[in-house]
Amino acid sequence: MVVGLAMFFRRILTSPMFCLLAIAPVMADLKPAPSPTEAKPAATDYVRWVDTETEEGLQTASVRFTRGDGAIVDLVGAVHIADKAYFEDLNRRFRTYDAVLYELVGGPMPKTEADKASRAKARETSNLSWLSQLHQTMQRSLALSSQLEEVDYSGANFVHADVTLEQFDKLKTQKQESFLGLMLKAYAVQAQMEEEGKMAKQPNLAQLMAILLQSDSANNLKRVIGEQFDLVEDLITGIEGGDGTVIIGERNKVALEVLKQQVAAGKKNLAVFYGAAHLPDMEKRLSEQGWKKVKAEWLTAWDLVEQ
Repeated sequence: MVVGLAMFFRRILTSPMFCLLAIAPVMADLKPAPSPTEAKPAATDYVRWVDTETEEGLQTASVRFTRGDGAIVDLVGAVHIADKAYFEDLNRRFRTYDAVLYELVGGPMPKTEADKASRAKARETSNLSWLSQLHQTMQRSLALSSQLEEVDYSGANFVHADVTLEQFDKLKTQKQESFLGLMLKAYAVQAQMEEEGKMAKQPNLAQLMAILLQSDSANNLKRVIGEQFDLVEDLITGIEGGDGTVIIGERNKVALEVLKQQVAAGKKNLAVFYGAAHLPDMEKRLSEQGWKKVKAEWLTAWDLVEQ
């Protein structure tokens, strides 16, 4: 059992797509609060691992943009699995916005128990059900909570801002995009990063087995995994090169079109709650549309100090 888990985690950690999958919510149909610290407005990272005398853990950014008409939008980076306190903090923050735009391929979050059961069944039988299983395994092994279970999507201010299944399939066909193709592209980017000395040293099987046998294996696994997150922005930038991808660029276009509609409808204080991997590209698109970055705030998603 231990050997099987060690092999499983080694495959995850050595995959160039790990960082993207780990911080992006599962595509539903395909398949006390931490104290934030201020970051410099010029920063472009949306996820980072910190290890100082007072802090240790994974953090995501909430970056504010404004424009001349007084509208405000916060890009709130998300990780799919995190401390329960992190999601509780987000729930409190989300209640203060006129609109919270959120990601979920296939349609809005279900409101009734029947809808939830139907969606769960669809996810279990989808061709990407393995991705849901990956998140569940990581959630258990890392002793973390699930975004889809902890975030309260029932608020009247929550607005779905993602592609439908039909749109997703159509865009994939148009771009001739497949998961295998993305993996190959990611491997090419990773090879270049390795040549440039940007890749962190990967743990070997013996090291992972030693971690799994420790009494606080969840925390030590978090350290091993969390240190990989600094690679996310470089990895995604490389993958998005050329005509971009459906999984990032095309979905971002949809989200920002919904943002435009909400602002036109009179909403002035908005949040876009998307996987942190999406947000560097989304920031670039907002800047091109005249939005100005004014400040950034870091929220602790995995807090090892409190463990």
